[in-house]
Amino acid sequence: MIGGSRTTEQSTSPAAQGSQNGLATASLVTAIVGVVFAFLLAIVGLILGVVIVLGIVAIVVNMVIAYNLLS
Repeated sequence: MIGGSRTTEQSTSPAAQGSQNGLATASLVTAIVGVVFAFLLAIVGLILGVVIVLGIVAIVVNMVIAYNLLS
């Protein structure tokens, strides 16, 4: 453009900024829910592991008791 003035406009309109805020909020909520879900799965996995180990120990103890009673 020769001899003309160049004006700069804001690249994002207020509506687009609101949309970005909503997207940021949705991302934050999704991240928090994901972290909570991951911790819950880890805790459930640990509990199941402990229950399985206790069950195996109980089975072995019962087998030893039964063997000692029947011998």
